[in-house]
Amino acid sequence: MNNRNSILALFLCTTLFACSATHKEQIKKDASEVGKATKDATTAIGHATRDATRETGHFFRDLTKELTE
Repeated sequence: MNNRNSILALFLCTTLFACSATHKEQIKKDASEVGKATKDATTAIGHATRDATRETGHFFRDLTKELTE
């Protein structure tokens, strides 16, 4: 796996050295957009998980109350 990462890093470095400044700016912009989209998706998944956990807990809390009454 380490060799694979090294090859990928070498490829990316070679690509960046070979392209023009305009292309480098576009690559940076695209990478930034991908990073933001990934962060937003991770946040949404985290919130959905939190909400589902809360609702599940409330369901079992209410069910336990009903059964003990």
